[in-house]
Amino acid sequence: MNKSKNIVVVLVAVTVSMIIITLSLLFVFLDKKEFSDTENRYLEKLPQFSFESLKSGEYIRKLETYLTDHFPFRNEFMFLKTSALKVIGQNKISGLYLGDDGYLLEEYTVTPESTNIPIDVLNRFNDNLPDNTNMSLMLVPTSVEIYSEKLPKYSTNTSQKDVIEYVYNNINFDGINVYDYLEKESTTIDLYYKTDHHWTTFGAYLGYVAYMNYLGIEDLERPTFEKITDEFYGTFYSKLIDNSLERESMYKLKDDDTEYIMKDVATNTVMDTIYEEKWLNEKDKYSYFLGQNKALLEIQNKSVDNGKKILIVKDSYGNSMIPFIAQEYEYIYVIDPRLYRLDVSDYVKENEIEEVLLVYNVKTVETDLGIRNLR
Repeated sequence: MNKSKNIVVVLVAVTVSMIIITLSLLFVFLDKKEFSDTENRYLEKLPQFSFESLKSGEYIRKLETYLTDHFPFRNEFMFLKTSALKVIGQNKISGLYLGDDGYLLEEYTVTPESTNIPIDVLNRFNDNLPDNTNMSLMLVPTSVEIYSEKLPKYSTNTSQKDVIEYVYNNINFDGINVYDYLEKESTTIDLYYKTDHHWTTFGAYLGYVAYMNYLGIEDLERPTFEKITDEFYGTFYSKLIDNSLERESMYKLKDDDTEYIMKDVATNTVMDTIYEEKWLNEKDKYSYFLGQNKALLEIQNKSVDNGKKILIVKDSYGNSMIPFIAQEYEYIYVIDPRLYRLDVSDYVKENEIEEVLLVYNVKTVETDLGIRNLR
């Protein structure tokens, strides 16, 4: 009996050793990717050693990330891990709740007292703008707030509505109430992707309606939409690699024949559309709207001649809303302060812009470094 046990132990030890050796060889000899299409991010590069970085702990942190990012068959192991956790009844994995109807809902734990939204920075930025410039802020709740009824039992989340109201009560300019518009329509149509952190085109449309109503423009005719893909997996999927999740559909305005000229100022690239079709063939399909985030885009709507100008300072939530707003203005300027390094207030003055709209989702704005550099 002991002999049989020993044979089993030896076989297991040899098998484990062979697996470790094989994975180690694969790690050494396989090409290292720079970019993960699945996770839509650049992977960690092998860090350069120095005694200073070793002492501070930075070298070890980066080395751990490098080893994790380039581990052989990483996606397959992530899928196995997710599947195993689901089998044992886990309903929250990597900060994501496994909600009803296939929704992945990102945990939110911020309160008005703990929020890091830089209210003082926003107020100073508004004070730096010309007196005739109207600035407003749209904080968009995320799916976990609007679809809270889909959360598993005993999940804990704080109120995004309370945080939004707190911020709006402490800024010296206007806050746009998009919350009520989303809440009202939440049972009629999918306003957020199930596998991604963005709102859908339908949600973005309601953001546009909220802004137009704020400006006093009401009785808007509801547009029609057309499907552009049904092969979308978003950022939440990439955190789990859960292949049991269904791919999603994405939509755009139907028959949007508005004539545009869009210029990426940093590269001096000019396009005649605000949609980039090539991204529909990539993992990052959301970049169909305006392309991937750029520091500064200058857009001219050639279908109108009203001289109206607007600057939109935004995170990626703004990308899918801009096609709606752009129909109302002759000139649309788009700044992503995570990438734009100059004074935005100077840009407003130089271009005589009288409307500035900030669009951010209430989750990521907490840690957004770009908005903290607004000036």
